[in-house]
Amino acid sequence: NRESIKFLALNDKNCIPLASNTFDIVYSYAVLQHISTTSSLKVAISEICRVTKEGGTIKVQCRTPSSFSSGGRYTG
Repeated sequence: NRESIKFLALNDKNCIPLASNTFDIVYSYAVLQHISTTSSLKVAISEICRVTKEGGTIKVQCRTPSSFSSGGRYTG
């Protein structure tokens, strides 16, 4: 139900202010490609994994250079 959906805006600290094993599903849409350093990307992915319940689902959508050149449509 919609009341159980949570949206968070995070800062450069990259620590999600939630307990481990909180969510059945974590969905990231067009976010990770905006993280500028490999170390910050590793922290972000680690945090996504940390807050996802064991056996939960993680869905990640990232734009690729080819999707930018095709007007935003995924071509792969």
